[in-house]
Amino acid sequence: MLFLNLKEFYENIGQNYEIVLKRMMGNEEFLYMLLGKFVSDTSIEALEKAMNSHEAAEIFEQAHTLKGVAENLGMKPLYEKVSVLVEITRKGSVDGIDEVFAEVKQIYVEIINLLEIVTLEK
Repeated sequence: MLFLNLKEFYENIGQNYEIVLKRMMGNEEFLYMLLGKFVSDTSIEALEKAMNSHEAAEIFEQAHTLKGVAENLGMKPLYEKVSVLVEITRKGSVDGIDEVFAEVKQIYVEIINLLEIVTLEK
């Protein structure tokens, strides 16, 4: 089976590993642990539930949460796409959110699939 180390994971999602690691004060094990927690995080489910309601304020809140998680973990593609959803709903609009959420979900699934093969080994 193919495995990726953390640096390879971040390269695969177009992010600079060293920048992310610096944010974690150089602690690779801590970063690995946080990424493991992300896999079981329920932010995407909460966002999906909010999307089903089509309530802009609820979508904004849930998207904003996921945006923060993605930013903190250096998941730039997810952060950037969720940011679009946040900006659309910030002022109460829901125009175009279904298309944006479909892209968010696709990026999220791709990241989760990569995380399932990440190891701390070099």
